Amino acid sequence: MKHKTSRLTSLLAGAAAIAVAASVIPVGGASALPPGTPPAGAVTLVPATGTSATEFALNPPVGATCPGDNTTGYLFHTFITPLGNDPADFVYSPSGTPIGEPAFTQNLANSIGTRTRNLAPGLGDGLVIPQLGQSFASTSVFGALTPGAYTVGYACTVPDAAFQINTERFWSTNITITASPGAGPNNFTYSVGVAPAAPTITAANGGNQECSVAFTPGSGAATSFTATANPGGFTATGATSPLTIPGLTNGTAYSITMTGTNAVGTSPVSNTVTCTPVSGPRNNVTGLTGTAGAPGSGNVTLNWVAPAANTPAADPVSYAISWTGPTPGTASVPFGTNTYAATGLATGNYVFTVTATYADSPTAGTPARTVSVSASPSSVVIQDISTTRPVGALVLTQVCGVNAAFAADSTPSLGFPTGVPAVAASTTGTAPTLTSGGLIGDPSFPEYPYPIDDATGVANPTYPTYCGIDLGPARFVTRGAGAGQFFAATGTIDQITVVDTRDDDTGWTVSGIMSNFSANGGTDTFSGSQFGWAPVVTSDTPAFTDSLGNSYNQTATAGPVVQPNTAAATGLSNGSALMSASAGSGLGIAVADARLKLLIPVTADAGTYVGTLTFSAA
Repeated sequence: MKHKTSRLTSLLAGAAAIAVAASVIPVGGASALPPGTPPAGAVTLVPATGTSATEFALNPPVGATCPGDNTTGYLFHTFITPLGNDPADFVYSPSGTPIGEPAFTQNLANSIGTRTRNLAPGLGDGLVIPQLGQSFASTSVFGALTPGAYTVGYACTVPDAAFQINTERFWSTNITITASPGAGPNNFTYSVGVAPAAPTITAANGGNQECSVAFTPGSGAATSFTATANPGGFTATGATSPLTIPGLTNGTAYSITMTGTNAVGTSPVSNTVTCTPVSGPRNNVTGLTGTAGAPGSGNVTLNWVAPAANTPAADPVSYAISWTGPTPGTASVPFGTNTYAATGLATGNYVFTVTATYADSPTAGTPARTVSVSASPSSVVIQDISTTRPVGALVLTQVCGVNAAFAADSTPSLGFPTGVPAVAASTTGTAPTLTSGGLIGDPSFPEYPYPIDDATGVANPTYPTYCGIDLGPARFVTRGAGAGQFFAATGTIDQITVVDTRDDDTGWTVSGIMSNFSANGGTDTFSGSQFGWAPVVTSDTPAFTDSLGNSYNQTATAGPVVQPNTAAATGLSNGSALMSASAGSGLGIAVADARLKLLIPVTADAGTYVGTLTFSAA
C-alpha cells in the first residue's frame, strides 16, 4: 500500500502470478482513487467495544458495491492501518497482502488466523460485498499492534494494465486500541472511534479571581473540554468556548492548559498560555487624535492620553498601534510615550487603533481607541467640472417624404384583395430644418429629431412639421369583397418620430385621428371612417448599460391595425394608437410607419378629396 508512483518496482517480483489476472483486465485497466478520497460509506463494527477475547463482525453499509465483479478482475480485501494513512492509496500484492505500506498495516484475520484477502465479489455487476456478518478475531487482528488509533475496513480492488492491484473504493471506520492491566501481549481493549486531538488556546483573559479561556477544538469531535490553571490545579469544564476558571488569586500568574474528551478518551494537552487575574478592568487610552502631514509627506501623527489609574495599581508596559488602509502596518511604543508618527503612507484613508497592553493581563481592559485619517498626495490640483442636462420633453416630429418600405399586403380586406402592392404616397410639404439656434453647423448635435428653441438646448415640444401626402387616383374595386361598392387608394404615412427625455418616465402613446374628407369646395364629403392603417415600429432605442451597470431599454409597441369601413364604421374617425411605450420603458427615440388604406364610396361625387390626419403624443 505505498504511493502509486513507486508501486511498479515493488510488484515486479509478483509479475508471473499477476499475469493470469491480467487476462481479464478491462481494456485500459483500472485507476485508483486519488489520495485523500473519502470512503463510499462507513462500516459498522459489532460489538463497538471489546477485549482481546472478542470476536466481531465488520459490516459494510447497505448497498455497498464494487464497480464490477470477479470476471473483470475485481476483488475484496480487508485492512487495518494506523489512523492518518489513506486507504485510497493502498496497493496489494498478488497474494492479497499489503505491499510496502506503513508499519502495522495488514489484512484482518479470523479466529484461526486466516487473512481476509482476494475475495471474489461474485458474478454480475454491482454485487454487494460478500463479507457481511463475517467474524474476525480480536487477538488475530489487534493483538500485535501497539496501543493507538487505527482505521479498519474493506477495499474494492482491481489490477490495472501495469499489474498494480489498486484500490478502487473503500469503506472504513476508526477504532482505538488500549492496553489493559495485566501481563501478556494480547491483553487489550478496543472501542470504535478515536480520542479527540488537542484543542488550541487562542486567548486567556484575567478577570476578578478568574481567567476566561478561549479556544478552538481539535479534530475528533470532543464532547467536553477541561481548562486547568497551575499552580493549584484549578479547573473548569464545558462543551464550548470560552471556559472560565474560578477561584484564582488576583495578581498571580497562572499557566493555562486544556484537554478535550469524548467517549473514547482524552486528547493530548494543548498549548500553554499565561493569565493573571485582576480585581478590576485595565483602562485604555483616551483622547486619540490623528493629524495628516503636509501633502506629499505620507505622514500621520497620532496623539493620545495615558490610561486613567487602575485598581489594583498598574501601568501599561507599552502601547500597541495598528492601522488599516492602502499601506497597513503595526507598531509599538513604550509606556510614557503618548505620540507616534506613521510614515511612508500611500495616499488614501486609514483607520488607526491604539491599545494599552499590561503585563498582568495584556488583552483585558476597556475597548481600544480608533481614529480615521486621510493621507494626502504630494500635490493637489482641483478642477470643478459642471454641465447642464437640458430640460426634457415629449417631442413629436415628422419628416416629409421619408417612408418605410412595406411588402405587398398578404391579408385581404374589404376592397383590397390579397397582393395589393405597397405604394409609397407622393409627398407634399417641407421637411424640418436640421440645425438651428446656437447649434447651427455643429455636426455633433444635429437637431432632428430633437428640435430646440435656442442656444440653451431647451427642447421645443411643439416643433411644427406639416407634410402632405397624395394617394393618387383611387381605383375602382372590380373583384373580391367590396367590388362595385368602392374606389380604393393606398400608400404610406410620412415617418413619425417621438422623443422622450422627460425626468419622469411615465410612458407615452402616439395617436392619429382622421377628419372627414371633402371636395368641390366642401360640397361633397365622406367620413374619416373610410380611412384605415396598419402601423409598424420601425425602430426604437436599443438596450444599453451605463458605466455603473445600470441598464435601460426603450420598448415601443405598434398600435392595432384599423381597417377602413369597419363593421362599426369608425375607421380612424375616432382615432387610434400608432405606437406606445409603457411607464419605465419610454425614454429615447422611437420611429413608426404605417400602411394606409382608403375606401371612397361609389356614391361620392367625383373630385379631389382632402382630409387631415392629426398625430398627437401624450
